[in-house]
Amino acid sequence: MAHASLEPVSQRERAKAERRARIVAAAAGLLREFGFDGVSMAQIAERAEVSEKTLYNLFATKAAIFRQVFDEDLAAYERALARRGAGAGLDRLFSAIEAAAAFYRRDPKLYRAMARISGGGDEGLNTAISEPRRAFWRGLIAACVETQSLRKDTNIALVSSAVSQLFGGAFYEWAAGAISAERLAQEATFGAASLLLPHASEKAARALQRRMRAAQDALAAGAGKMRRSADGSVHPQRP
Repeated sequence: MAHASLEPVSQRERAKAERRARIVAAAAGLLREFGFDGVSMAQIAERAEVSEKTLYNLFATKAAIFRQVFDEDLAAYERALARRGAGAGLDRLFSAIEAAAAFYRRDPKLYRAMARISGGGDEGLNTAISEPRRAFWRGLIAACVETQSLRKDTNIALVSSAVSQLFGGAFYEWAAGAISAERLAQEATFGAASLLLPHASEKAARALQRRMRAAQDALAAGAGKMRRSADGSVHPQRP
């Protein structure tokens, strides 16, 4: 009898979860098309093929839906990073930069819309976007300390905040169309390595210096392409 009474509940929960997933997917699609301010609850309900009553029962506000969109985006990014198999410590940190740039290349409309939200005036949504990502960078820096890539006396909160802000600056440059995702990755790599170098162990310092030289060479090569573009020999394109 107990098993029979539980089965309908399970079916209801599965149906509820499926409707929530449709709503989140619909909201993400509309965000790409119209931006946050251009999306209404009615549009989301129509795209997700649910009633507005159902929509409000599952998500009280539009902001609540988009918090779920951003949470699922971060979870997908972390799964993609895990599949790269970079391990822990510095390798994982720099792999995280490369993985982020790859996400931006694949889905620029979503991330440019996200940049407009996080740079706007909705404090609740700003926090929904920024806080989990700051925590992500704190975790990466803490892992670098644990693996002894960074010294034990490293101020994890301060260093992770600096790296997060540096990456955020490159992200907003990319979102504004000032740089490509490739250049974002190189600038963020050079900047993060520069910030971490004073805190690094001797062995890790050598690895950071190699990364800095490689990023600097890539950025210089990109600047050369820009100069050639100005001469008219190739189409203008900032890397």
